[in-house]
Amino acid sequence: MHFRICCAGASSAYIQGLVSLLPSVPNVSEHITRRLQSRYLVAADDDFRSPKNRRLLDYWRRKAAGRARPAWRDLTLMDVYEIAPDIVVRDVVDGGAEFLCRYCGTAIVEMMGLEPTGRLLRDTYRREAADQMAARYRIALAEDRPIRVVGYVQVVEKPRPLGFEAIVLTLDGDAGSKSHIIMAFDYTYELTLDEAAAL
Repeated sequence: MHFRICCAGASSAYIQGLVSLLPSVPNVSEHITRRLQSRYLVAADDDFRSPKNRRLLDYWRRKAAGRARPAWRDLTLMDVYEIAPDIVVRDVVDGGAEFLCRYCGTAIVEMMGLEPTGRLLRDTYRREAADQMAARYRIALAEDRPIRVVGYVQVVEKPRPLGFEAIVLTLDGDAGSKSHIIMAFDYTYELTLDEAAAL
């Protein structure tokens, strides 16, 4: 599976600031910089257009109850059972050096053709895909606000790439602040002309 992630509106100074958060692994910062410049967007919450993603955002806000974010223990996936198949939860490992999959909804498992639960990014995906995902999560950890991602995903069984919109949110945990990442994906999302052109 190949992800192409769309981004608009991020300044080069902002991008360089994000890259400074990445681990000092040879070539990773340069690789991620090129992708961030055109493919990642940190969006305000009113930019979410998918009903699934807005549903998760509304639930996340309600459970935060005035705090910066809710804790993982505050959430019950049965509360959002209608979108649970489209949700992924990852544990933040070593401050964001890696991310462990705690939960992956059935729709995501079917889409990817693999079960990532209990596995690190590097043990699940090719390096390029793992780096893209990790960069996305680190932006969420650094910005501490909802992250919107739009792009295409190529599925072998499909004749053409599928458009998607995703939301990335942080959660507190027993290990401390921002110990988890929760996401929802909508693979029925149709990119706007501007979004498609940015790819």
